[in-house]
Amino acid sequence: MNLRRGLSSVFILIGILAIIILAGGAYLVFHQNNASFPLPIGSEANSAQNTSPSNDQQSNSQEQVLMNEIGCTDQGSCIAACMKSALTSACAQLQNMMSSGMRAYTQGTPSGPVRSNDVAYVGNNTTANAGALPSCPSNNALFSNSPMSAADLSGIEPMGHLNGEHILPDQADHVYLDGSSSGATPVYAPGNVTLLAVAESVGTSGADAGTNNVKLYFSPCKSLMFAFQINTLSPRLVQALSTLTPASIDQGATVKNTVYGPLSIPLTSGEELGTVLPYQGQPGGADFAVADVRTTSLSFIDQGEATGMLADSYLHTVCPLDYFTSTVRSDLSAALTVQNAGANGIPACGSTMQDKSGTAQGNWYHKGDTASYQGIVESSLLGLVHSNLDPAKGVVSAGTDLIPSPYLGSQLIFTPQGSGYINRDPSQITADGNIYCFEGAVGAGGHGNEGHVDVRMDSAAKLEADYAAGMCAQSPTFSSNTVVYER
Repeated sequence: MNLRRGLSSVFILIGILAIIILAGGAYLVFHQNNASFPLPIGSEANSAQNTSPSNDQQSNSQEQVLMNEIGCTDQGSCIAACMKSALTSACAQLQNMMSSGMRAYTQGTPSGPVRSNDVAYVGNNTTANAGALPSCPSNNALFSNSPMSAADLSGIEPMGHLNGEHILPDQADHVYLDGSSSGATPVYAPGNVTLLAVAESVGTSGADAGTNNVKLYFSPCKSLMFAFQINTLSPRLVQALSTLTPASIDQGATVKNTVYGPLSIPLTSGEELGTVLPYQGQPGGADFAVADVRTTSLSFIDQGEATGMLADSYLHTVCPLDYFTSTVRSDLSAALTVQNAGANGIPACGSTMQDKSGTAQGNWYHKGDTASYQGIVESSLLGLVHSNLDPAKGVVSAGTDLIPSPYLGSQLIFTPQGSGYINRDPSQITADGNIYCFEGAVGAGGHGNEGHVDVRMDSAAKLEADYAAGMCAQSPTFSSNTVVYER
């Protein structure tokens, strides 16, 4: 099921993976938020694990004590807690335990030791066989095969999609490859790559019954990580995974999550990976994301809030289409479903980062709650940004702390104005003491009843907001209950 359309489904949070470039010191990070901390990795082809049962049991006990002290319950919340605060003694001890090799497991031959200053971000002694991958060439034309055939590809939605599930642009750190609305659409490997992990989510009961989502993490070289989310795996991959011990299995109330990795499975350019399926009569969509650690870090104001399909590597999210040969890239770019590309500085492929220092534009957080989805609280989010489908439009995207909704969040879409206090472009709102109001249809994806959001920047790092039904007052004022956001 497509991430932007399955509003009721529960999505698997990413299996931990790291590609460590020992010479250059760059790293690419992925973590598993649903698995117990840390994540044990089964051995490929039944090869022996690297630690003894006694060390394993000792490690589990010591790690649980540290987790209790930190106040976290799983890997994602532990990483988030340690990244958002000064490195406490418990965090330091947990990091040292991981770097000591007490829980180092591998499938295949590890590429080398993990450097201690990387472990806090990696979350485990997992090297993902990076030594077997070649260095990345300076020419980014790595792929020559379209992930979907021209006959099946009905459109590509840019990065930064906002709806009831994606509240901030960086949560949609992927483009959507839209396929057929009438049947299964095959998805193919874009080039010769190595499959490094698979995370599968199967609905077992309730509204999720019968749903199936699979995330594939692969790379052509050390500095890049690509990810696909599709619905079904090819017979070859089903067979390959059937011979392996899962890294983790998490049976929830309505969804079963299974992670395999780190893996080292070669994929050939053009090889079928699986399929995407139509959803409620709409085209099936494959999520397609990439992080490139050679790029300059994106300038998020709040660097500690990692979200999206690529987890901690959201600072290096780039457009996947940029890694294809010129002919294929041109064909894929022509399929982008965007109007007014380039407006407000947002390219045709979209953007995950719209923070603009000193203004209201960008990501805001109602902080202080216990971390949940991908290390943050969905209800706490607020984005004052521009639309990925038409960057000439503005969007107020908010979690349920601000706008009541049966979904994770709601959107209010408006036409930005260059003056006044109603629908002012967020990039022009500063801490000037004035209250500004945004009005329009409010609901998942902006489809709903009329409503308005009032905001005031109290400082560069603090913003207050409230929501009410109906349109803006001519002179905006706050209700008695405002939500305070920070960044």
